[in-house]
Amino acid sequence: MSGHAAIHDVGRDRIVVGAGATWRDVLAAALREGLTPPVLPEYLDLSIGGTIAVGWRSTSSRATDAS
Repeated sequence: MSGHAAIHDVGRDRIVVGAGATWRDVLAAALREGLTPPVLPEYLDLSIGGTIAVGWRSTSSRATDAS
C-alpha cells in the first residue's frame, strides 16, 4: 500500500498524489516548496482518496492564506 501514499509531483497549481496519501503528507510536500493548499480539513490524517470518496462536504475545513 505504500505506493498508494506517494507524493508524485508538486507544482504551483496542483499536487499529484496517490489515493492513500494524507492531507498531512500533502501539506508537508507543499510547505517544502514554499506553497500551501488553498483549503485543508481540520483533521490532516484523512486520506485523499477517502476524502474524495465521501465528497468532502463538511464544515470542518479551513481556508488557508494562499497569497
